[in-house]
Amino acid sequence: MDSELRDRVIETEERLRQAMLHSDVHVLDELISPELLFTDHFGHLASKEDDLAAHRSGVYHWKSIEQS
Repeated sequence: MDSELRDRVIETEERLRQAMLHSDVHVLDELISPELLFTDHFGHLASKEDDLAAHRSGVYHWKSIEQS
């Protein structure tokens, strides 16, 4: 991967992390694919709309997100 593309990926990942931390639904809607399915720690599937609704309602409240 060339360095310019790598930098764009890192910047976009940081935008996503910040949007998740602050429940910025507008940015999350922009960055998350409509086809994406999330699997939670119980094995339940959630759609993009489920995820956005949880952020809107305040169900999700992240204190920190660490990348690895």
